[in-house]
Amino acid sequence: NSLWISGIGKLNDVQIPKALKESCRLYGPHPLLAGLAKLLGLAYSDQLNAQDLSGSFAWLEHPETIWPVLSTALLQQELDELLIIDFPNGKVRQRYFTTKDLQKKSWAFWKKAEPLTWQAIISS
Repeated sequence: NSLWISGIGKLNDVQIPKALKESCRLYGPHPLLAGLAKLLGLAYSDQLNAQDLSGSFAWLEHPETIWPVLSTALLQQELDELLIIDFPNGKVRQRYFTTKDLQKKSWAFWKKAEPLTWQAIISS
């Protein structure tokens, strides 16, 4: 018993997303990332390095655990912006976040602004 797959295309037929083309390094435990990094000639690690985030693409299993590190990097201007790609209801959603997006605006000017939480990001 065997299965032979033939005629599925060539490696140069692979269309690389813009987010990957513009990256310097790839992070994440997903097995596809190591192959993509090799194909693109990029550095790869299965663990995110918080000291080297600029220009990185990360595929994270539990992004809520790294959100405090990412929001701190934005607030300390180690990052100019952050692109979050998720798939609510099976559809691709891409959103950019900057430092100004991290503080929820309050209609009550006397109340201190609350920081943006991961739960607020995925629910909006």
